[in-house]
Amino acid sequence: MALIACVGISASNLIGISTAYAKRVTFSGETVTSYTYDNNIYRTSSNKVSDALMTLTQTVNASMNPKGYGINTNYRLNYARFFTRTSQNSMEHSFVVSGSSGERNNWVVKPSYNYVFSQDVRGEVGSTTGPGETPDTWSQKGYGMKVQYQSPNEDFSSSVLLNINEKKYDSAQLKSRDSEATNLTFSHRVMMSGKTSIKGSVALTKSEALHSSESFGKSYGLRYSLGTQWKSSGKTSSQINFGTMSSATELGDLSLFGDLFVAMNVSWHHRYNSIFSLNFGRQFVFSPVATNGQYISNSGSIGWRRKIGRRISTNMIYSGNYVERNGDNIGESINTGLKLGIRYDMNRIVSLDSGFNYTKYIKLDGKEGDYTAAIYTLGINISI
Repeated sequence: MALIACVGISASNLIGISTAYAKRVTFSGETVTSYTYDNNIYRTSSNKVSDALMTLTQTVNASMNPKGYGINTNYRLNYARFFTRTSQNSMEHSFVVSGSSGERNNWVVKPSYNYVFSQDVRGEVGSTTGPGETPDTWSQKGYGMKVQYQSPNEDFSSSVLLNINEKKYDSAQLKSRDSEATNLTFSHRVMMSGKTSIKGSVALTKSEALHSSESFGKSYGLRYSLGTQWKSSGKTSSQINFGTMSSATELGDLSLFGDLFVAMNVSWHHRYNSIFSLNFGRQFVFSPVATNGQYISNSGSIGWRRKIGRRISTNMIYSGNYVERNGDNIGESINTGLKLGIRYDMNRIVSLDSGFNYTKYIKLDGKEGDYTAAIYTLGINISI
C-alpha cells in the first residue's frame, strides 16, 4: 500500500502566463510537486521494501508563428528523490521541438526533433534492474518529417511520415541493448461526409540492435491497415483501424510471420456530464532483450469520467496489457491496473484530489517476477 500527497502549481504567472512577445511568441509553464509513500519500490513478489519520495516536475512551453510558420517547443524535467534509498534517485529530461510550414498551395511540411533522458521502469518489459540496484538509464534521439497534401475542397488528403529513433544506454554493460528504429508510413484519407472519413495506410519499419551479439540483429515489418473516423451529433467519436502486419527477423535464416493489427479509440458522451472511453491496440514491438528481437503487445483500457454538480468530478480507468510471443512463451506477461479518482474544485485556483491505483503483474513463462502494487493518493493542486 502506498500513500501520495501532491501539490501542483501552474507557474504560468511566474514564467510566462501565456505571454505574447511581439504578438508571435507565447510562453507557458507548470510546476507540480508530489510526496509519495510506496510499499514496494522494487516491484518484487516478496521481501517488499518501502520508502517515501518527493517528485518535482517542471514543464516549459514556447510557441512562435513568424510569418505564418509554426514552431513549438516543450521541455520537461522530472526529478525524484527518495528519503532513504537515495541510490534510486532519478533525473529525467525531455525536449521536443516541432514545426509547421503552414498551408502553402495545399501542402504542409512538419519537421520535428525530440530528446529524452530517462530510465527503465521496474516491472515493465525490458527492465532488468534487480532490487537495490541503480535503475538502467538511457538517452533517445528522434527525428521526424511529415509531408501532407490536402485537396482544395478538403475531400481527401495524402501524407508521408518518416520517423527515426536511436536509443542508447549509459552503462557499457548494456550496450547490447542499444537500438535504432526507422518507420515510414504512407496514408490516404477520403471524406465520406462532414463527420465520417475512411483512411488507408501502409507502414514499413526497420529495427536494429546496434551492438548485440545475438543472431537476430535486425527486424523488418510491413503493415497494411484500413480504418474509419467519425463523429455523431457531438456525442460519439471514434477511430478504428484494422489490418494485417508481418515481420521478418534475421535468425541466421529469415523467418517471416504475420498477425492481426488493431488500433481503436471510441469515446461516448452520455448526457452532458458523463464520458465513456474504450481503447485497444495490437502491434509488434521490437526489443533487444527479447529472444528473437520482438514481441506482440495487446493493450486496452475502459474509462469513465463523470462530473457531479459544478465542483466534483470522478474518474475510473481499467487497463490491461498482454505481451505475447511467436512460437514460445519466454517473456510473456499480463499486466492489469485499476485507477479510481475524485476531484473537488474549491475554486478556480485550488482543487483537492484523492485516488486509488492498483497494479498486478504476472509472468506467464514460469519465471519469478510477479508482483502487486497499490497506491493511495491525497493531494492538493494550486493553479495560478
